[in-house]
Amino acid sequence: MPKADALQVAICGFGQHARAHSDDLVGISGKEFRRLIPIDAPALVNTTASIAVAETLAILSAEPPLPRVIDASLINGKVGILTIEGEARNPNIGDIYTETYARLTSEDVESSDARSIAVGQGCSSLTMPMSDARISMFAAAMSEQIAHWTINGYPQDARLLIGRLAADGISLTWEHAAIPPVHVVRIDKTDVRVRLSARAHTQIQADVSRWPDVETGGVLLGRQSETSKAFYVSHVLEAPPDSVRTAGLFELGTKGLRAQIKDYIAAHHETLYCLGTWHSHLAPQGASSTDRNTAKILGLSRAIPSVMLIRTPAGYQATTAAA
Repeated sequence: MPKADALQVAICGFGQHARAHSDDLVGISGKEFRRLIPIDAPALVNTTASIAVAETLAILSAEPPLPRVIDASLINGKVGILTIEGEARNPNIGDIYTETYARLTSEDVESSDARSIAVGQGCSSLTMPMSDARISMFAAAMSEQIAHWTINGYPQDARLLIGRLAADGISLTWEHAAIPPVHVVRIDKTDVRVRLSARAHTQIQADVSRWPDVETGGVLLGRQSETSKAFYVSHVLEAPPDSVRTAGLFELGTKGLRAQIKDYIAAHHETLYCLGTWHSHLAPQGASSTDRNTAKILGLSRAIPSVMLIRTPAGYQATTAAA
C-alpha cells in the first residue's frame, strides 16, 4: 500500500475525512496541485523531508493562491526543523531552507549514523534510522506549535524553529527566528529569479551608503536551485581591499577573496557557496555592455551558472552568466 493511502486509512480511523494522492508531486502543475487542496485550507504541512518536494512546492503557484507551507523534518535524530512561510508565501519554503542552512552549526549536521538502507528517497539511499520514540519527541513539540498557530492565528512573518536534543538524550531546546520577506528580482526576461534575503539587502544598502558617489559592489553567497529556478542569496561578502571604485566603473579585487569564499563554504557545510557578484549604478540603468562582457567571462570561468546583480536608485536588476 502506498504511504499516502496508509496515512488516509489512519486518519479515517480517527473519524476524520481524508483523500490520498499517491502520484509523484515532483512535476505537478500548480493548477493540478490546487485541486488537491481544500479551498479554505490555511496551510499545507509537508513532512516528506524531501528536498525535491520542497523545491517543487517553492515554485508552484495557482489561483486561488496556494496556502502557506509548513515544513517539518529531522536531521540525524538530534535536530528538528519546523518552518512556516510568510504571508503571500514570502519568504517561501526555498528561502527558509537557505536560512536554515545558514543557521545550522557543525555539531547540528555531524553524524555517524548515516548508512545505506533500502528505504527513503531512491534505492539504498543514505538515511538516518532512528526509533519511533525519538521521532515522537520532536513530532509532539512540532504538533503543539502547529496547533497553536492554527488556533491563535498564523504569524505575519515566516518563522524558523530549530529544536536540538540535549546531551541527556531527553531534553529539547528550541531556537525561534522570524524571517522577514525577501526581495525578488527577475533575471533579464527569463523565469529565473534572484531571491535576496533581508540580511543581504541590508548589507548591500549599507555598502551603497558608504560609497554614495562611486560604484561599489561585492560577492553574492547562498545557493542555487534549478528546480525552483532561483538564486537564493543569503549573505554578501564585502569587496576585497584592492577593488577599484569610480563613478563609472567598479572592478572587484581579488586579494584574499578565494580564502574568504572557501572559509564561508566550509562554515556552512558546503550547503551555501558563491553565486556571483553585485555592483551598484549611480543612475537607474541596467546591465551595461561592460557588465555583460564581464558576465560572459564569469560564465566561462565557472562550472555552474553565475548571477550578476545590479543595485540602482530605482531598485535591482539582474543578469546571468551560463557555464
